[in-house]
Parts: sequence; structure tokens; C-alpha cells
Amino acid sequence: MQGLSINLLLAQTFIPHGHCYLWKPGLVWLHVISDTLTAAAYYSIPLALFFLVRNRKDLPFNWIFLLFGSFIIACGTTHILEVWTLWHPIYWISGGVKALTATVSMYTAMMSVPLVPRVLALPSPVQLEAANRELEREIRDREQVEAALRKSEALLTEAQHIARIGNWELDPVHHSLTWSQEQFRLLNRDPALGEPTYPDSLALYHPTDAVQLDAAMQQAIATGTPYKLTVRVDLPDRTTRVLNIAGYAETDTNGNVIRLYGTTQDITEQTLLEQKLTEKQQLLDALINTAPIGFCMLNNQLQFTLVNPALAEINGVAIADHLHKTPWDVAPDLAAQQAEIFMRVLETGTSIKDVELIGETPKLIGVKRAWLASYFPVHTAQQTLMGIGLVIVEITDLRDAAEKIKISLKEKEVLLQEIHHRVKNNLQIVDGLIQMQVRRSHDLNVIAVLRDSQSRIASIALVHEKLYCSDTLANIDFAYYLPDLTAHLFESYKISSSQIQLILKVEPILVDIETAIPCGLIINELVSNALKYAFPDNREGFIQIEFYQGHTPTSPPQLELFVRDNGIGLPADFQIQNTRSLGMTLVQGLVEQLEGVLEIRYQPGAEFKITFPKP
Repeated sequence: MQGLSINLLLAQTFIPHGHCYLWKPGLVWLHVISDTLTAAAYYSIPLALFFLVRNRKDLPFNWIFLLFGSFIIACGTTHILEVWTLWHPIYWISGGVKALTATVSMYTAMMSVPLVPRVLALPSPVQLEAANRELEREIRDREQVEAALRKSEALLTEAQHIARIGNWELDPVHHSLTWSQEQFRLLNRDPALGEPTYPDSLALYHPTDAVQLDAAMQQAIATGTPYKLTVRVDLPDRTTRVLNIAGYAETDTNGNVIRLYGTTQDITEQTLLEQKLTEKQQLLDALINTAPIGFCMLNNQLQFTLVNPALAEINGVAIADHLHKTPWDVAPDLAAQQAEIFMRVLETGTSIKDVELIGETPKLIGVKRAWLASYFPVHTAQQTLMGIGLVIVEITDLRDAAEKIKISLKEKEVLLQEIHHRVKNNLQIVDGLIQMQVRRSHDLNVIAVLRDSQSRIASIALVHEKLYCSDTLANIDFAYYLPDLTAHLFESYKISSSQIQLILKVEPILVDIETAIPCGLIINELVSNALKYAFPDNREGFIQIEFYQGHTPTSPPQLELFVRDNGIGLPADFQIQNTRSLGMTLVQGLVEQLEGVLEIRYQPGAEFKITFPKP
């Protein structure tokens, strides 16, 4: 047996395969090269298959690649033995290798037959391409959904931030919390710390409110009862944030609570506004209820909707008996006087102020009383007219007092007129006495002095006459007084207007008696002097008088009086301070009385300018 094995290996009983080719070199090398290259190809293909299987473990039926690899290696080995048997006749070994190759081939073939339907069931490249496209579409749809979800979450977060609303969830089994981003901000907790434990979350609230919140949440867990609470959170800056918390329970099919969820809303500003609104409403109510004047509101049907105690007192009717009734039902005597006013306010939407009403109310039937009323439209926030507001104050006593004052003033006015009339008459008596003295005197100088006195008395009497005829009895219009004064002077000195022209430029200025008399006397002296001395030998010329208010925006109002003529003028060495003339001395004293300034221009003619403050 051992010898047989040696013979098989040594194959000394056979001749090499090359003898079949007659050892022709071309034929021998043709087979050597062909078999060698075929074997090399057979050995390289399994290497590629083994590499593929090793790196693509996800390939379906990867074991078939290993079988094909084994089959191809066996085939390659047979080609190597074909080359070897050209010189070494080991045909038993070559046949054994071929038998092994046949066994592997048959096994591979048998395993391939049932594999064919399964391989045919695999998607084709077209199907894979379609599946890939469908997968890509689903991926895109999913990305769009995820993007929309992220956008919605961002919008929700922003909306919660704007509305100051956070949301939360509580697992009642593990007492674990889930908070939104806004929930962290509302409770002043850093999101980096994560959600607190349930006990730690209660510590964030005001102690009193934390107890109420815990009780409400425990009841919701036990019974599923929803709750709403207003709680406070004390912030590090010592301010307080007011939150409105709403909680709800989610139950399973057995009615057991499996989740608490809800919202937290910051109502701090709303609470402050409500407090301020309440304070303003309380203040407004206090003003309306304690005001000493009557106040009410009427709707568009002219029914009372608001009445304060003062108006109820005026009418003598209780507030409750006013409401939903019209003014005709409460005080018909006054309502008739206001009907047109009510309609005008409702139709035009404008206010009507200070309307005097006279009549009776149920408080004092048969007694006429007086009131001052103002009416104004009342609008809604949308500027829609909703009614009329009315403010009324009783002026019966004021009206009676005013009537008494009016009567008293009338009496005093009559008395003052009588005084001015008597002063004027007394001055005329004095003027008459002086005239009698003039007639009896033969001294021309005395006569001249007496006539000057007459002119002065006449100027004063004329002031009282104008005041007597004036409406005010306190002021006279200088433009009305001056023409009469100058006409009297021209008549006294028997001067014709054809010889000396009088030019008046006087503004209508009202002056009191303390100003009118000095100004009248000054004009009397200056015009008299001009008539006596400025135009000798019947010389012709003019006298001009101007009186107006100066315009100086930086100083108090000033009155300016000009008396000028174009006569022979004053001497070159004339000094009013050194004159012994009674008239010039009187002018200086009167200017000082007016607290004014006197300016004199000598050539041509003469010009006197007096400036003094307006009283």
C-alpha cells in the first residue's frame, strides 16, 4: 500500500504529457502559457470576490460568491497541474484535483439553482433607480416637514416670547418636568441648568402661592381636575412678576392621570394696568360723587345713565329714580329749555357751554332758580357717539348778587355822572365870574391873564363834560376831546381857520381823568401861545397836533404828544427853565406830573414833543 502511494506520487509508470505533443517546443509552450495565464486569471478572480465580500457584508447571498471563488480556485489548480504533467506524469493527483473541482462545481451548481428565483426577485437597476428616486423624494419631504416643524417651533417660541406665555408638562409618576424656553425666562431660571425637580420648581414661586399651586397640582393628579391660579415670582431686582398658570390632566383609558400639562402667562403689566385703571376709576368716582356741582350722562335716547349726588340734590330726586328716565320725567320745566340743545349736541357732536337755565325742580316746586349748564358729546373708544355729558351748577345766589351789584353800579354810575355834571357846571360858573371880571377891568394885562385862566378852566370843564357823556365814566377818547378843545381856543382868540389852519392827527386812545386833564392843559397852553405870539400881523400858517402811542417792543407802551407850528419860532436863546411865563412854567409842571419828557425844537417855527408812559 505504501508502495502504491509512492508510485502515485512519483508516477514513474506513466510517461509525461509532453510526449503526446512529441515535445514540439511550439506546441508545448502554447499549452504552458495558455494554462498558466488561465490559472493566474482563475486565482485573481477569487481574490476580487473575497475582497468584495469582506468589504460589502451587506451584499445579499454573499456565500455564493465564496462558493464561486472556491470553484474557480479549483479550476485554476487543474490548469496548473496541466502544465506540471507535461514533464511530470502525476495523473492521479491531477485527476483527484479535477474530482475535487467537479465536486465543488456540482455543489455550487446545486446551490445556485434554488438561488436563481431569489436573485430574480431582487430589484432591477431601473427599479432600484426608481426606489432611490422615491426614497430621495421621501427624504426631501421629510426634510421639508422637519424644516417646517423647526420653523413652527421657532414661530411658537417667538409667539410665546411676544405673548409671554410658556408651556410645561409634568410626569406624575416620576415628578419630572418639561419646560419650554419661555417657561425658563418667566421663572427666571437659566436654561443651561435644565428643568428643575418638582420641589425645586415650587421654590421659585412666592411661598404662599407655592402652597396653593402644589395643592392644585396634587388635586389634578388625584382627580384630573383642571385649575387656574394667579401666582407671584420674586425676582432678584426686588420686583415681582405676576403669572397666570393654567393646568390640565391627561388620562388613560382607565381614567388614571398620566400627564399634567398647561401654560404660564406673564400678566404683570396687565395687573399693573388693571390696578391703575381701578385707581383712576376710584378717583373718578370720588370726583363725581363728591363734586359740589351736578353731573350726569344721557344716552342717545336722552335717558339718564349716570347721576351724581349733587345733581340728585339739585333736583330733589334720588339717584335711582333718575336712571333710565328722561329729563322730562324728572324736571320737565328745565327739560323744555334744553330740548333744542340736546338735539344740537347729538346731531353736530359739538360742545355747548355756559347755558343759563331758569326754572323749578321737584325740590322746590313753585320757586324759580337759576343754573349754568354745559353740554358735551360722549364718544366710545371707536369714536361712536354714545350720549351727552352735562355739568350744571346752581347760580341762583350769584345771579341775585350780580343783579344787586348791577343795580348798585347803576346807582353809582348815575351818581358819578351827576358829580361830573356838577363839576362842569361849577367850572362854568367860575368861568362866568372871570368873564364878568374881564368886562369890568380896563387893564389889558389883567384881561389877558383872566382870559388865559378862562381857557384853562374851559379845558378842565371840557374833560368833565366828555366823561359825563362817556359810557365808561372812567376814560375818554382823546380823539373825541381834542377837536372841541382846539375849537374853543380858536373861538376864544377869534382866529379864523382861513388864517391859521389846524391839523389834527390823533389816534383813538382812551385816557383816564388823571391823564386827560394835564394833557388838555398842556395843549391849551401851547396852542394859546402859538395863537398869541407865533403869527403876528395876521400872518398865515398852521398849527399841527399829533397824539399817538409809540411802538417800542422792548420798553413799556409810551404816549407821544406833538404840538408844532410854522410861525416865527422861539428866540434863539430861549430856555424854558429860565422863563418866567406862567404858561411855560405850568407846562413843565404838568409834564413832570405825567412823568414825561419834554423836547423843544426852535426852527423853523416851534415844536414841542412830550413823551410819557401810558397809564
